[in-house]
Amino acid sequence: MSDIAGRKVVQVAGMEFTVKELTVAEVRSMLKALDDQEVDVIGDFLLDGVRMRDLPVMTTLSESQLEGFLPTQLEEVVKHCKEMNRIFFAMEDRLSKLRAKR
Repeated sequence: MSDIAGRKVVQVAGMEFTVKELTVAEVRSMLKALDDQEVDVIGDFLLDGVRMRDLPVMTTLSESQLEGFLPTQLEEVVKHCKEMNRIFFAMEDRLSKLRAKR
């Protein structure tokens, strides 16, 4: 495992890949895209706090590579993504609480 500014190389299920910290522009783009995307029940709700379609933005893994992972392996990928993007995920928590109040 190695850390480069805003990037971390990790290994899950024998596959080495990079997890990156999102830029402000990438976060804005992801949030804008929420309104334009169709719901994918499995991909959007399988994992706690993150959609599968967002993982390729945070990692060097492709959608097809992610589809081959077991759910427990995906949780490990998400754990690394949350570590690298803790500010983004904290913002998501605040937004969820705000939406729940409405």
